[in-house]
Amino acid sequence: MFLERQLQNAPLFLPTISESQLPVALINGTAEVELTYVFVPAPESTLADYEFKPQVDNTNIFDREDVSFFSVEDNSREFRSYNVTVSIDLYKWTGTSLFQISAVNITSAQTVATSQSINLIAVGITFYTNENGTATLFGGENRPYLKDYEEIVIDGDSSFEVFIQYYDGSSSNSSLSVPLSGIDISLSGSPDIVTYGSSCSPVAGTYNGSDVELPPSCGIGFSVNDLDGVYVGPKFGLDFNQYRNGTVISTFEWSEIVQGSDLEDEGYSTFLNITVQGEVPPVVLSISPPGPFGTNGTEKVAVTISNVPLFANGENTWKYALFINFTDISREALIEDGSLVVNSNSTVSLTFELPAGVGTDLPWVFVATKPSGEELIGIDETNPPYLFSFVVVVIIDSITPVTGPEAGGTEITLVGEFPNIDSETLDIFFDGVRIDSTLISSTSFSNITFVTPPKAPGAPFEQTVTVEVGGTVSNGVTFSYDPTVKLESMTPSQGPVEGGTLVTLEGQFINFDASAQNSGVFFGSTKITTSLIQAFNSTSITFVTPPRDTVGDSSLYQFDVTVQLDGVRSNALQFNYDSPVTIEAISPSSGPEEGGTVVTLTGLFNNFDFSSSSIVIGATSVDDSDVTLVNSSTLQFVTPPLSEVGLSFSQPVVVIVESLTSNTVYYTYEELEASVSISSSGGSFDTSTGRYRLGLCSDGFFRAIVSSGLRVTNITYSWRLYAPNGLSDVLLSDSSITTDTDVLIVPFSAFASQNEPYSLEVKVETESASATSTLNLVQLSAQAISVNLINPRSRSPSDPNVSLTVPALIGLPGCPDPQLEINSTAMTFLWNYRGRVYQFSYLNTTAPTDVISPTLLGREFHIPQSLMEYGSFPLALTAYLTDQPEIRASDSTAVVIEPAALLPQINGGEATQMVSAAQDIVMSATGSRDPDVLVGDERTGLSYIWSCSYSWSSIMEEGQQCDDSLMPQEGLTDAGFTILSTAFAAIQNSSGPMFIEYSLQISKTSQNATGAAIERMSDTVTSTLILPEDATQEFETLAEISVINNQSATVDRMHVKYYEDVVITPVSESNETTWSFELVSPLSQSQTLLFTDENLLTFPGYYTVGAEPGRYSLGIKANVLSPNTEYVFLIKTFRTGFAVNEQTIILKTVEQPVITFGRIARSAGTTDDAFTLSAYANYDGDFEFFFLLTDEFGFETCVGGCQGVEFVSFRLGTAGNYSLRCDVYDSLGFTLLGSATGGNIVVRTSENGSGSTDLSLFSEEAEDAFTAGDHAEYQQLGTDMVKLVLSSGGSRAPETDSLVLANLTQGLNQIAANSVPNAIQSAGYVRTAAALASLTPDLGIEYDSETLYLLVNITINAVQRTPYTAALQQLQDLLDFYDVTPELILQSYSAGTNRRRLGRAIEVSEEEVIGIWLDLYEVMKEQIALAVLKKCPCGCVEEVRTGTVSQARGGLTSRLLSVRQDNNTTVAGSYVNPTQGELSEVRMKLGHFCNSEQGTQLGMEVGPEQRLEFSWCKGVFENSIKRLYFAVVRTPDYVYLSRLRQNVTLTDGLVGTMVGEIRNNTMQDATAAIDGCYSVQMAIPREVAQVEEDTPSDQRPLGLLLQPKKRWTEELTRGLYSPVFADIQTEVVDGKEDASFWDVVVSLSTTGVLTVGTRIAWGGALFSLEGMVATVMLVVGVVLAIVVLVTVAVGASWMIAARLAAASAAAVPIDADATFVERDVYGRGTAYLVEDSWPVAGAGLGEAGAGAGEAGKGAGGSGGT
Repeated sequence: MFLERQLQNAPLFLPTISESQLPVALINGTAEVELTYVFVPAPESTLADYEFKPQVDNTNIFDREDVSFFSVEDNSREFRSYNVTVSIDLYKWTGTSLFQISAVNITSAQTVATSQSINLIAVGITFYTNENGTATLFGGENRPYLKDYEEIVIDGDSSFEVFIQYYDGSSSNSSLSVPLSGIDISLSGSPDIVTYGSSCSPVAGTYNGSDVELPPSCGIGFSVNDLDGVYVGPKFGLDFNQYRNGTVISTFEWSEIVQGSDLEDEGYSTFLNITVQGEVPPVVLSISPPGPFGTNGTEKVAVTISNVPLFANGENTWKYALFINFTDISREALIEDGSLVVNSNSTVSLTFELPAGVGTDLPWVFVATKPSGEELIGIDETNPPYLFSFVVVVIIDSITPVTGPEAGGTEITLVGEFPNIDSETLDIFFDGVRIDSTLISSTSFSNITFVTPPKAPGAPFEQTVTVEVGGTVSNGVTFSYDPTVKLESMTPSQGPVEGGTLVTLEGQFINFDASAQNSGVFFGSTKITTSLIQAFNSTSITFVTPPRDTVGDSSLYQFDVTVQLDGVRSNALQFNYDSPVTIEAISPSSGPEEGGTVVTLTGLFNNFDFSSSSIVIGATSVDDSDVTLVNSSTLQFVTPPLSEVGLSFSQPVVVIVESLTSNTVYYTYEELEASVSISSSGGSFDTSTGRYRLGLCSDGFFRAIVSSGLRVTNITYSWRLYAPNGLSDVLLSDSSITTDTDVLIVPFSAFASQNEPYSLEVKVETESASATSTLNLVQLSAQAISVNLINPRSRSPSDPNVSLTVPALIGLPGCPDPQLEINSTAMTFLWNYRGRVYQFSYLNTTAPTDVISPTLLGREFHIPQSLMEYGSFPLALTAYLTDQPEIRASDSTAVVIEPAALLPQINGGEATQMVSAAQDIVMSATGSRDPDVLVGDERTGLSYIWSCSYSWSSIMEEGQQCDDSLMPQEGLTDAGFTILSTAFAAIQNSSGPMFIEYSLQISKTSQNATGAAIERMSDTVTSTLILPEDATQEFETLAEISVINNQSATVDRMHVKYYEDVVITPVSESNETTWSFELVSPLSQSQTLLFTDENLLTFPGYYTVGAEPGRYSLGIKANVLSPNTEYVFLIKTFRTGFAVNEQTIILKTVEQPVITFGRIARSAGTTDDAFTLSAYANYDGDFEFFFLLTDEFGFETCVGGCQGVEFVSFRLGTAGNYSLRCDVYDSLGFTLLGSATGGNIVVRTSENGSGSTDLSLFSEEAEDAFTAGDHAEYQQLGTDMVKLVLSSGGSRAPETDSLVLANLTQGLNQIAANSVPNAIQSAGYVRTAAALASLTPDLGIEYDSETLYLLVNITINAVQRTPYTAALQQLQDLLDFYDVTPELILQSYSAGTNRRRLGRAIEVSEEEVIGIWLDLYEVMKEQIALAVLKKCPCGCVEEVRTGTVSQARGGLTSRLLSVRQDNNTTVAGSYVNPTQGELSEVRMKLGHFCNSEQGTQLGMEVGPEQRLEFSWCKGVFENSIKRLYFAVVRTPDYVYLSRLRQNVTLTDGLVGTMVGEIRNNTMQDATAAIDGCYSVQMAIPREVAQVEEDTPSDQRPLGLLLQPKKRWTEELTRGLYSPVFADIQTEVVDGKEDASFWDVVVSLSTTGVLTVGTRIAWGGALFSLEGMVATVMLVVGVVLAIVVLVTVAVGASWMIAARLAAASAAAVPIDADATFVERDVYGRGTAYLVEDSWPVAGAGLGEAGAGAGEAGKGAGGSGGT
C-alpha cells in the first residue's frame, strides 16, 4: 500500500541493495564498481525530466568526476521504471566513503528522490609522503616514485607513510588487524637498484621517528614498531644501492588482507614503480683471473663493468682504459680489439692485455671516456677488492714429442720458463702422479728432458704433464700414450668397386689374431671374411678389399676401415671405391651460420648438369642459381643459412650426378655467439646471495655446458677456482683434480675456509671461438643436503601419451660432523607444484600413474599428460632428514606446457596431383588437425585460410592470383569447397600444362590455465594441381594418403622419424582403383630404395619389388630413410575409364644426432669414490642419455638412476674394470638414436671395506639408500650382492644372505611400484630381478613364496608402468628373467624350504610352487606378447626365445657361468641347468595383421605330420577392427609338476586364443565384441582318443568342458577337474585317409552370445576362446587384438593330466587305471572317455564349416553345429 501511495504522488528509488557496505579490492591501485538502482518517476513523467547526481562523503576515495550513469527502461514491471547503473572508478586512496545518488527535477532544480546509501570500502594499501601538509600518493598505474641519482649519493634512504584499509571497515589508523608479515614482495625490472633476498622479511624495518631503518642486504620493507610505546602505524622504507639507475617494479601480494571475505578468490596485489634518474659512473664488478701474472706482460684479464651505454648507431661510441699503478709508474693495459661483449644481464665485459712489470698488490684505475671527451672514473665494487700482482711463474710452452708407446721410454723435451730450477726443487707429474726422479736426464731454466714412465693399468691414454719447481706448479700440457690397436696409415686408400685391391694397414696391432671371434678388419659395420686377410703382425695387416656391394648400400663408395682387437675398435681410416663422383677437397670448410660463403669443391664431377645433378648440404639441395660448374673437376656454391640446412653446425656435403652420390665432406658453420654455462650438483643454490652452497663434507660436481656450435669442433676446457682473496687458483695446489675436462670434481678438502666466497671459472676455447662463465661458491661450516632439480624441457601434450617427469639429484651429508650427529638417513620430500604440496618418502608403497605425484621414493615428480595445462608453472622441492627437519635444502624450476603445432593438410596430403577440365574437384582441409591431446576433438575449433595462384611454370613464375571461381564460395575460411570443371577450362593452356598452387594455413584459439587466450597459427602447406593442356578425361583421385608408423600413429610429414617404420597407404572410395609407387627424390636413392625387398616391409598386403599396380601399402623399414633428407614419392592411380593420375607426397626426415663422450674426470678410484660421466649431442634436441657400465663378466648397469640426463654421478660397490657406453634415445625412450663409447673405469676395493663374509654390510647400506630415496644406489647394491655371491661360489651365510636378498627384493618391488620408469629404467628393474632369480638353492640362497612372487611382480610393474611406446626395450631382459626364474622355482620346490624370514616361519609347499609356476608363465605370455606386438607393424611376424644369447650381448645364463668360471673353478665344471632335459626354451612367434588376407596365410608346424591352420571371414576386419595379433609359443615341460603320473598318455601341443585390447599398458579382455567368424584346425593322434579308423562318426568324441582360470597368487586348493559350460561343443572330423591323425575343427556351436572375458577350451590338443561372440556388436574406433597361442612341448607335454570323460556325461572320480590326455596349466580342458556309444553329432558345420576339415577355412558359416 505504501508503494501504491508513493507511485501516485512522487518519484522514488526502490530498495535494491541488500548490504549496507560493499568492500572492493584495489588490485594494482585500481578498481571499478557498478551499482544498479531502480528509479520510479512521478506519474506523467519520463526519465528526461530528471538528472542523477552522486553524493560522496570522502572525496579522497573518489569524487563526482569518477562517477558515470547509464539508464535503461525496464518493462518487466506493471508501472514505468528505469534501471540506473552507476559506474565508479576507484584509483586514489584506499579507505571508506558513504555513497548514494539523488534524482533532481530538471525544471525545478529540486532533489525529488534519494537512494539508499552504501558504505564503499576501498580495500588495500596506500603509499604516500606528507611534506608540509601535502600528501603525495605513489603506487599502481601512473604514480611512480622518482629519485635522482645525486640524491642517493647524499642520502640513499626513502621513507613513506602507509595507510591500510581492511574489508571489514577497519583500518591501520587504529591497529594492524592483519599482520604485514604475510606480504610477499617480489622485484622485477632492474632489481639491483635495491636488494631484497629470500632471507629478508617484509617487516624488517624499524621506524625511528623520521625514517625507516632497514638491515643490510634488505633494501625494501615495512616497519610496524611502536615509537616510545605509542602506536604510530605502519611505515615503508627503501634503501637504495649506490651507483645504480633504472626502474624496478616492487610487487606486493597479500592474500590475507581479503581472507574470509567475498574478495578471497580474487586475492590482492599492488605494485610500486621506483625509478632512479640521472647518469651514474661506471662500476667495475669483477676482474678475472685473479693472478698472479708473469712479469713479461701480454697476459690478459677480463673486466666486467656496468652503468655504461652499450651501443649507439650500431657502434660503441665510448672508450675505456685500465691503468695499473706500479711503484714507480702507472702503466696502461691495452684493450683487445673486438673484445667487448654484452652480457645477458646488460653488463659489459672487456679484455685487456697487461703490461710488463713487477710488483704485488698493485692498485688500478678504470676510466670511461664519453664521446664528448668527458672522463668518468670507475667505481671499484670488486669483492674482495681486486689488486694486481706480477711475479715470476713456471710455464711450459711446449712438449716434444706429444705421443709415445704405453710401455714408456719416450724421451720428452719440455720448453718453457723454469726459474730457480735444480734437481732438489724439480718434480714432474703425469696426471698428478710424480714420476721417478731417475727418469729426469737434464734441466735448465728453459729446457727439461726426461723419459716417460709406463702407462699405469686402467689409466687414461691422454694424460696431463705438469712441472713443480720449488713449490710452484706450472700449467699442464698433454701427452698421449699410443693405444694397443691404432691405425696410422692405409695404402692404397682407393680401388675399384669390384674389390681385389691389396691394401696394407700400418699401425699398432699387438696380439692381433684374424681368426679370433672378437678381432678382424671392418668396412663400416661389416666384418670382412678371414680369407681376405693375407698377412698380419703387430705393426701391419695386409688384406684384399671385398666387392663394394657386399659391404653396404650400393649407393655408397666411401667406407670407414677399422681394426677390432679383442672387441676394441681402432680409429678409422677411409677407403674410397672408385666413383664417377668424388670430392677431393672443400675450401673453405667453414663460414658464418647466416650463410653466403662461396665454397669451392674440387674432385671428379663428370656429367654434372643442372637437370639431374645437385649439391646437397645437410638436408638442403643448393639452389641451381647458387651453383657454378667451373669445369668437370671444380664446382662452386653459395652456402645457404644454417636455419635452412639442419640443426648441427657441422653438415655433410655431397654431389649427386644422376643416381650416383659422391663421398661426403663436411662444412662447419661458425656460431655467431658462442656461450658456456655451468651446471652444478652436490649442493644447492642460495637465491638470496646468488651463491652455490656446498656442505662441509660435500664434493662439488660442475659441468661446462657449451652452445651447440662449439660441440662440432675440438674444445679445450680450463677450470679455475679462486680463493676468497681472489688471487690464487686453489685447483693448482691439488694435482688429483682434473681441470681440462667438461666435468670438474671439486673435493670438499679443496676449500681452505668456510662461509667465505669462492669464484669458479670455466673457459672453453676452439680454433675460432671462446667463452667464459663463472659461478660463485661457498663452503658452509656445517653439513648440508644437496638438492638439484633437472630443468625439464618444454612439452606439448600430444601423442604418444607420455608423462612429464622431473628428476631430482639429491646428496646426503658427506662425512661425520662432531657438532651435528645424523640420526638417520631417512628423507622426506616436499614437492610444491602450482601451490599444492605433495609429500613423499620411502614409506609410500606405490605412486599412481594417472595423477600428479612424486615417484621413485620421492626423487622424481610425475605429471601425466592428461592433467597438463598450458602455461609456465613453478615446481619446487624441499628435501630434509625426516628425524632432523632442520637439515634441509631446496631447489626450484619451471614446468612449461605449450600447445602443439597445428598440422594443416590439403585433401589427402598430396603435394601434387593431376586434374582435368572435364571434372569437378573437391578441395578439402578436413585432414588438418590439432595433435594437442588437451583440446579433445583434434578438428574442432580450427579456422582455415586459403590462398591460390596459377602459372604456366612449375615454380610459379609470373603467377596470377586465382579468381573467385577457383576459391571457396563462402569465404577464405571454408574447410572445403568444390572447383567446377568450367573453372579449369577457363584457364587451360593449349601450349602446356597449368600449375594451380593452393596454400593453406590453419589457426586456433585455446586457453591457458588462467583463461588467457593462446593464439596459434600453423605453417603454410601447399598442394599443386597440374592441369595438362589436353586433359579431356577425368583422373581417378584418392580420398586420402595415410602415413603412419608401426604404432599406427599419424606421422608428421615434415618431421618423419627415420628410425621408425613408415607405412604409406592410399585410400580410395572405389574398390576398382589400384596404384603403384615410385621414388622421385632424392636422385641418389631413386633407383635403389624401392628396388630391394631388404628396404621394405614385405608382409602380405604390402608393396614388393616388381609388383604390378594393386591395393597395397608401401612399408619402409626403420633406418632405411636417410636422416635430414626430403623424399618425394610418386603415386600413380589406375581405374578403368579414368586417366592415370600422378600424385606426389613429400616426407622430410629428422636429423640424426652424433654423440660424444666428455672426458672422464676420474677414471680410477675405489668403491668409496664418486665417479662422473657426461656426454652431449651435436645439436640441442629432445634426447634421453643413458650411461651403461659393463664389467668383465658382461653384467651391465645403468648408472646415475638411469633418468635420461646428460650428466651422472655415481658410486660402484664392487671392484672391477668397467667399460663405458652412452646410449641416446628419443625423448620417449623408444628408439636408440646414437651411441658412444668412453673408455674404461677401474674400481678398487676401498681400504675401508669390510671383511664381512655375508651380505649384512650391504644390507645396512641398502637400508640407508632406501630410506633416503636413493633408488639408483639401492638397485646397484642389488647387483653387487648377486655378483658377490656368484664370485664366492655361493653364500657363506645362507640364512643371513637369503634374508638380506629377500628384503632387498621387497624394496626393489616397492621402487618399481612407485615409479613411472623410462624404458631403460624398466629394463634395469627386470635385469636386477633376473640377477636375483639366478641365485638358486644350490648357491645357498632360498626364497619363500612371497619373494618368488615379488620377483615376478617387479617385472609386472616394470612393463605395465612404462610408457607404452617403450616396452620393446625390455624384451631381452624379460627373456633373461624367464630363462632363469623357472629353474629357481623348480629348485625351490625340489629342495624344499623351511626357514625364518622377518621373524616368522615360512614353508614353501608343493601347491605354492606349482601356483607360482603357473602364474609365472601366464605373466610371461602377456609381457612378452605385449613387448613385441607394440612395435610389430601390420603383417609382421616376430620370433623371440628365452635361453638364447643375443648378438648385442650375452644372455644372463652365459654371464653367470662366466662369473663362476672366473672366480671359482671348483664349481665351473658343474654349473649346468639342474633341470637340463626337462626344461626347454620358451619360443614365441607373434604376428600383427591388418587384413583378412594376412590372417589366412598363417600356420604352424606343431609336431610330426601335425600342422595348425587358421581361418576367418573378412568381416573380422570390417568397421572398427583394425589390428589382430597372432602368437605361437613353445614352453617347458609341465609334467614335472603333475601329481597325476599314472597311465598318462600325452600328445604334443596346446592351442589357445585370447580376444583383447591394449589398455592402460596391459593386454586386457576386449571391451567391444567382435563377430566370431573364425576357426582353428589341428590334427591330433587317433590313439589319444582311442578311436579306430572304422569308428562310426556318431561314436567319435564330441564335447567341450571348462575349468575357470586360476587367479593371480591363488593356491591350487580345488580339484583339477571341474566341467562347466558343457553345452559349448567342438567337432572332430576325419579328413585324412590312411593317417594316424584326426583333423579337428573348432568353432562356436551356441547360438547365444558368449560375453567378452569368458573362456572356453577344448582338450586333447587344447583350444580355448576368450571373449568370442556369436553376434556382431562392433564399436567404432576400438582397436582389438586376437592373440592365438600355440604351445609346442619338447619330449613330453607340459600339461597337467586330466581324466577322459564323455562330453555329455557328468564328471567322474579320477582313478589310477584311467587314460589321460593333457589339461592346460590351469586345469582347464576336456577329457574324452571311450565308451560303447557316443552322443550323435550335430548335422554339420554348415556350408562354410563343412569344408573346414579339408581346408581349415570354415567355422563361421551359417547353421553351425
